Amino acid sequence: MTFGTLFAQTTKNTLNIFFMTDINNSSASNAPKGTDEQQNRDNMPNFMTRDNFMHTLENMGCQIEDTNEEEQQLVFLYQGEHILANVSNDSVFINLWDLWWYDIPLDDIDSLSVLRKAINEVNCRIQLTLVYSVNPESNRVGVHSKQQILFHPSIDEKEDYLRFELGKFFDAKRIFLLELEKENMKKDQKAE
Repeated sequence: MTFGTLFAQTTKNTLNIFFMTDINNSSASNAPKGTDEQQNRDNMPNFMTRDNFMHTLENMGCQIEDTNEEEQQLVFLYQGEHILANVSNDSVFINLWDLWWYDIPLDDIDSLSVLRKAINEVNCRIQLTLVYSVNPESNRVGVHSKQQILFHPSIDEKEDYLRFELGKFFDAKRIFLLELEKENMKKDQKAE
């Protein structure tokens, strides 16, 4: 198996990412059998993403509330919202979740239909992904936002970059609520 190296180069306003492979990788075919998984783990680059991310959050004044190293998760508070981050030192990508920021009763079929339509419409227009899930214990349907961001060590102005990315959660909520209102108006007009 051929592995490549990810390189990132930043200029004032852009981030260029290159993936380079080693064509003459003869050591891969000569590797002893049964050790591939361990060698792959040992050869994985350590981007220090989790450490850099936590340091950036601290610089921004965010309170880190919970960490789970085993599942590579942490929860932090940003502008009153609890954000869940799936982040490890072995990857330059971070999955961010804003969970349960809107909910409705599961048995309200009309509201559920409007909610589904609003989520689908918003997902066509924004970079984040809105999803809904059911909590059977509370009999509620909740809306969540998810985005994956690049958090490479070479990114300059990490605090500004992260503020920009986290701001998208608030934009998504605003757009969703406007779309929800629009869908409710359509539903009301059809009922008349």
